[in-house]
Amino acid sequence: MAVYGEFCNTLLDISTSYFYQLERGEKRLNTTLLRKLAQEFSVSIDYLLGVEEWVSSRRIPILGTIRAGIPILDQENITGYIEVPADLRVDFAIRIIGDSMSWVGITEGDLAFCRLSEIPRSGQIVAVALRDADWGATIKFYVEERGRKLLRAANPAYEDIILYPEEYRIAGVAVKFLKDPPVLADYEGFLTIQAGVSQEWEGVVAKAAAAGLEPHDLEQYAEAVRRVALKAREK
Repeated sequence: MAVYGEFCNTLLDISTSYFYQLERGEKRLNTTLLRKLAQEFSVSIDYLLGVEEWVSSRRIPILGTIRAGIPILDQENITGYIEVPADLRVDFAIRIIGDSMSWVGITEGDLAFCRLSEIPRSGQIVAVALRDADWGATIKFYVEERGRKLLRAANPAYEDIILYPEEYRIAGVAVKFLKDPPVLADYEGFLTIQAGVSQEWEGVVAKAAAAGLEPHDLEQYAEAVRRVALKAREK
């Protein structure tokens, strides 16, 4: 009973008694309920009505751009299509370009499968486009921090991007990634970058220790510099 109640109330927005009336044939499914069921189970309305047979896969678009002012899945934004399992609840895909997310294992050539959503939660990986980048679709962490909205890469070589109204468009959140098998060169490149960062910080720590500074001194100094930089950007 509890399972039925949650399904009815949360997913279909109907009462349990109404659900049982549908089961007994006393009520008929209306268009709204058909659409909700089709979306929830990733099937077509025709399949629910018995018009077509079950299919194991379906086709979703691959976005190259996410332009403002036109529907996200408009043909102008689409560069191709890819087959995905029929029960995978995603609406579009984006092919990764560059290495801005490489430190979490998302590398060039990977495919990010995304679900439509223009209001993400802080910390989610989003499909987003920037006006300055000619609305090219990309994948980044979405972060809300100290009253600001940011895009954050998973690579320390890239700075945060502050999101300003009318200058960006979020299309959805990433829910799954399709990756080719990693190659040795990817791992060696990661080690090279990591070694360079470690060596730089070793030098900074050595100089701070020689000057008699403690870790919390450096932390306070870095915070002071960050605040000054933020104030400068706001002017």
